[in-house]
Amino acid sequence: MKYLVISNFFIIFASVIKKQRLEIFIKIKVMQIPVLGKEYYFFDDGKISLSRCYKAKVTGIYPYKEKINVKVFDYDLDEYKEIPIQEIHKKEVDSHRQGEHFKVLGGDLTTGAPWLYAEKTDYFIKCEIKGYDKDDIWFARTIQDGWFSMDVTNSWQSGELDVDGKKYEEAKHYYDLDNYDGFFDSELMIKGEFIEI
Repeated sequence: MKYLVISNFFIIFASVIKKQRLEIFIKIKVMQIPVLGKEYYFFDDGKISLSRCYKAKVTGIYPYKEKINVKVFDYDLDEYKEIPIQEIHKKEVDSHRQGEHFKVLGGDLTTGAPWLYAEKTDYFIKCEIKGYDKDDIWFARTIQDGWFSMDVTNSWQSGELDVDGKKYEEAKHYYDLDNYDGFFDSELMIKGEFIEI
């Protein structure tokens, strides 16, 4: 009987190990990194809408520690200046924290916790989004392990890079459901933002 209990313990222990490996595998799968040169859909402000859907081309992938200065227009001084991308990231994280009387659902609700950008990002992603802005758009990791752009050269540059295609699929589903099958893609083609697979 003792041996039976011990062997059941090892079976349970082995199941826990397998589950942890599966969770680690799932976590790695979720934390996708865009591919240099590839096009992805970009949703302005993260909103699912035809008018807010653009084609973004990845033009740079930079590790967090790499020194990158970005040219930013200082409206107070009426001139351009160069600022490290890490400084811009920190400012964005600090500007998007849970307040004492203001909470954004979907993450840690503790006062002071970030609700959009992750405290640490593994990479900065640079994209070209021609129909959206003439300047490069820079992305950092979110608390949900996605990619959201930072307001670098303009205050309207916030949006979600749809690396896993889920936001596109959701938009396509709802627009096609309300209209006809293929409606969303046909509208993106007319707008010049459709991505051929």
